[in-house]
Amino acid sequence: MDGRHPVAGDRDRAQNPAYRLTHPQHRRSAHAAARWTLSFAGHSAREDVRVHELAGCRVATPSGDVGGYVTEYADGVLRMRADAALPGLQPGESIGVTVLDPVRGVCSYAGLVAAVEARDDGAAVDVVVVEDLARHQRRAAARAAYRCSCVATLEGGASPASLRVTVLDVSATGARFMAPEELHEGATLRLGLPVGEELVDLRLRVVRHEVSSTGTRYGATLVDPSERTRDALYRLVLRLQREQARHAAEHW
Repeated sequence: MDGRHPVAGDRDRAQNPAYRLTHPQHRRSAHAAARWTLSFAGHSAREDVRVHELAGCRVATPSGDVGGYVTEYADGVLRMRADAALPGLQPGESIGVTVLDPVRGVCSYAGLVAAVEARDDGAAVDVVVVEDLARHQRRAAARAAYRCSCVATLEGGASPASLRVTVLDVSATGARFMAPEELHEGATLRLGLPVGEELVDLRLRVVRHEVSSTGTRYGATLVDPSERTRDALYRLVLRLQREQARHAAEHW
């Protein structure tokens, strides 16, 4: 120090937990930084407490990637539940996290481990985010299991044919389903997907298939969907993902 009093900007930076963890002259224990961060009253980031909430994530560790989900992202701290143990991971270590958020897309972060707690089915991890590496809007990447039975109409031929299909999962761009009849790639069918008390009209084109012991599964993409149809599917996927994440959290 040169004897000068620190300016306001220096004081503000010194209060930032990420700054304290990355600058030795201000370094405290990672646990203390995390506690201070989560209790700092009036921080504007608190209004973003629901950012990434229950979104799936992957933590990059020296032994490989570990999946999990986000419980909270606020005040610069990303709190997660990992599906597996994280042996050897210590507070203060650098770490990478990728979050697949149904709303914000794929978000990549670099940060420092603030706290690690072993649990019966994995681990709880707090990461102080140092850098927002990338954000890619990929609404189409969001997909969720959604099993239901409905009647579809197979287009083409002299007259449309009806068949009963079992929907397996849906996304904002298509669906996977099983059908009792063999369908060729390029076949087009129309069906009403039950969503709550409504039916969402879908026109699908088969683009691939896979044969399993329980039958043939078809992957299909939407044909000329309206914005209303895409939004309805996306809202459905978002709701399903949140329900599945909450169920996993309750049984953690």
